Amino acid sequence: MAGVLQSSCGDSRIHYPQDMEQTMAKLSKKSRDALPAKEFAEPDQRAYPIEDAAHARNAKARASQAVKAGRMSAAEEKKIDARADGVLKKR
Repeated sequence: MAGVLQSSCGDSRIHYPQDMEQTMAKLSKKSRDALPAKEFAEPDQRAYPIEDAAHARNAKARASQAVKAGRMSAAEEKKIDARADGVLKKR
């Protein structure tokens, strides 16, 4: 069964991804466009929004994936991680 998750805590129920709670807030195009450049890990490109902890964690994950896929240098990832860590430390 594609898209089915089994619980790892001994729960025998079947969990479907669409039923699971989302942890990252939706960011509409209008809201994203309204964010100041400082709210992005790459402000020049307005890439990797980091306005909250969930988005900061996501930016770090996406940057790591981009490095592994060869789309980003390790130096760029380090900059994104540093900016995202700044948001995460505020919590």
